[in-house]
Amino acid sequence: MTSTERVPQHREIQKDIWLSVLVAFAIGIGLGALLSEDALLANEATRLETLAWIGLPGHLFLSVIKFIVAPLIFSSICLAIAAPSELPDPGKLTLKVFAVFVFTTLAATMVGLSLAHLFQPGHAIDSSLVESAASFEAGDAITAISSEIGWLPQAFIDLVPSDLTSAFADGHMLQVLVAALIIGFALRRLAGTKAAQHAVTGLRIVQSVSMEVVRFAIHFTPIAVAALIAEVSAKFGLDVVFGVVTYVLTVLAGLAVLLLLYAALIMLLAQRSPLEVFPAFRNVMLLGFATSSSAAVMPVTMETAEQRLGVPSSIVKFVVPLGATINMDGTALYQSVATVFLAQVFGLELSLVQLATVSLMATVASIGAPGAPGVGILILASILAQVGIPVEGIALILGVDRLLDMCRTAVNVASDLTTCLIVSRTPLGPLYAR
Repeated sequence: MTSTERVPQHREIQKDIWLSVLVAFAIGIGLGALLSEDALLANEATRLETLAWIGLPGHLFLSVIKFIVAPLIFSSICLAIAAPSELPDPGKLTLKVFAVFVFTTLAATMVGLSLAHLFQPGHAIDSSLVESAASFEAGDAITAISSEIGWLPQAFIDLVPSDLTSAFADGHMLQVLVAALIIGFALRRLAGTKAAQHAVTGLRIVQSVSMEVVRFAIHFTPIAVAALIAEVSAKFGLDVVFGVVTYVLTVLAGLAVLLLLYAALIMLLAQRSPLEVFPAFRNVMLLGFATSSSAAVMPVTMETAEQRLGVPSSIVKFVVPLGATINMDGTALYQSVATVFLAQVFGLELSLVQLATVSLMATVASIGAPGAPGVGILILASILAQVGIPVEGIALILGVDRLLDMCRTAVNVASDLTTCLIVSRTPLGPLYAR
């Protein structure tokens, strides 16, 4: 059959793509160095125009992936719930998956708070630097963030879309996810009727077409990665990092601790060796790092979980779309570290109640975050306002946010794969184990 013939071909691409991505990283960094402000190879206008053209393939790649992600998430979640033969007990599985998500996200916030208090990154910064940092393209951003502090309650009110087409058009993944859950359970109740059968057939077509678009786009991943890394490295500059190096290292240390936590969970709960499964994480984490988007690499995450880790297809198609939308451990850790860092910069001592508030808000906000660019900064502004830390301090970390966003996205997708293993291979999911 045609479908079975395509799978080995795609697997071969996935087997070799990590090396191509690493080469693309090197090429991108080299191009970025040539076009950095310090290189002075061209005037500023020419440099920026050249950067825009170089970054074009990367942004086109992301646009193609992102426009297909919404229908892929919608069809995958609906099918996972609506087809009784694929998912015997979706309600029970949903609770188990959410339990794993909440546990790892809460653990991430605790790791972030602990390391921030251990390394004290904010004590190395003079709070007077906030004024100079604000000149780093931060003025308008801070004003916009300050005016949006009350987004969190409204975000929960808006979880259920009043118009499904606008949820797709606006790329609001959380609304798409909630709609898919509602429609999936409705189709399950109608199981056996002609209406449900026709709907399931249509959803399978949407899912197959979406995956085929992704398989085609994956061929261009190295070109996209080189373009994106060149653009980021040219705009980034090491001078931005040096001012907050302790903060950056604290976040990176926290992300490393999270990977160790995943290794322990895989070994204890999934009863598999981390040395066996972590090599399979490599492609997904590299792509997550390059694109800064869990949703953009979701199809590759699904292929990896099913083909290389042996997770049943029904579990993969349910857990990964959920995880790409709401499982943001790296983001929660970053928010915790950033909050304590800025409190230290301004000489503020957070009480136990405030620390608990930070942990709870970071957990809830990262799970319920809307799917929009720069949403991590918006969530952080909300947390800072809640515990009385000046929002203007965000100017200090805006310069390194893209780098840390890339790193935390790599950890986010590793968390999705870890959840797949835990749910499918442990006593948490005996109905779904092979």
